[in-house]
Amino acid sequence: MEGIYIYIYVYYFVGNNGVLLRIKFMFKKKIYERIEVLNKKEVKFFFDIIIMSVGVGLIVLRQFSGNNAIWCYASSIFESADFSSGFGTRAIPILQIPAPALGLLIIDKFGRRPILMVSAAGMCFSCFLAGLSFLLQDLKQWKETTPILVLIILLIYFATFSLGVSGVPWLVVSEMYPINIKGSAGGLVSLANWFFSVVVTYTFNYMFEWSSPGTFFFYSLISAATVLFTAKLIPETKGRTLEEIQASMTKFLE
Repeated sequence: MEGIYIYIYVYYFVGNNGVLLRIKFMFKKKIYERIEVLNKKEVKFFFDIIIMSVGVGLIVLRQFSGNNAIWCYASSIFESADFSSGFGTRAIPILQIPAPALGLLIIDKFGRRPILMVSAAGMCFSCFLAGLSFLLQDLKQWKETTPILVLIILLIYFATFSLGVSGVPWLVVSEMYPINIKGSAGGLVSLANWFFSVVVTYTFNYMFEWSSPGTFFFYSLISAATVLFTAKLIPETKGRTLEEIQASMTKFLE
């Protein structure tokens, strides 16, 4: 009886291995076919432009979600909510220490895209609540709870930002770009990052004076767009070779 058990076990094991090898071979063949298409000169140039645009678009959305502006004008935001700016601006950096550490621990477990989408969704939700809080304050509603509510919301905003949107876009861009454009594309991404950082930070004060609820609703909308952008255009790069990443992005050429 033991011999029969061993025989069946070995047969089952070998059979499954055969299936796995066959599936893996077919998958690899499909990747190589797509890479051959990308090696054509006229297609490769067009594909490089697309992949550069995707990376730049992700970084631009990251800036327009308002993180640098909210951080630079955190004191003004807390003062507008009638909360202690000193306590608020000290609480934010304290929270920003464990949040990136958590992101570091889970990024290779769950993948880049899920963490990026969860992070952007958290920013969207918190900005929406911040806009709603300032709207209620303008309407003379919940005046007593608005200060502490704004503090909690901004802590959630920066915690979710630090979890993913803070660093994951840079990781994805570095893993997504092929060698032939990595230098120029990296320089373009860096230029776009700092240029739009200046734009968003400079315009925040004017937007906040115009409408404090409208400012946060705008950042909430951009964060929602970041979730959709990531879901539709950003490839998962965890545990994948450059060829596999490029092959997954050939859908843009179809």
